[in-house]
Amino acid sequence: MIDVTEDSLFRFRFVLSPQPTPATLYPIKRCKWAVPEEVEKLYQIEVCPKAMDLTYTLAKRIDEQAESLRTAYWGLVGDGEAPFWERPAEQAPIGMGTHYMAMSIVNNKQGIPIPVE
Repeated sequence: MIDVTEDSLFRFRFVLSPQPTPATLYPIKRCKWAVPEEVEKLYQIEVCPKAMDLTYTLAKRIDEQAESLRTAYWGLVGDGEAPFWERPAEQAPIGMGTHYMAMSIVNNKQGIPIPVE
């Protein structure tokens, strides 16, 4: 940690925390899978709380988009109710794979696709 000297110059100095800090406990807790030698290296680390907040925000945006992408995918090509759905059953996406047997995606410059009969 960084501390201020108690003399009249008030200089910065490096000091060891007398006990683990919340910022150091987090990576140690998350690395339970690591071998003991690797965990030992985590006892002296530099922590950037702002980076931890940013990482959490990015991860949260990805879990949210992942659910949206899974739902959209299932709505297009799924067959029946979505197996991954964790919300109320009446809100579950029903895949168009049970209703439609063909789909066409074309460039809008190509005009309207010919229907399959």
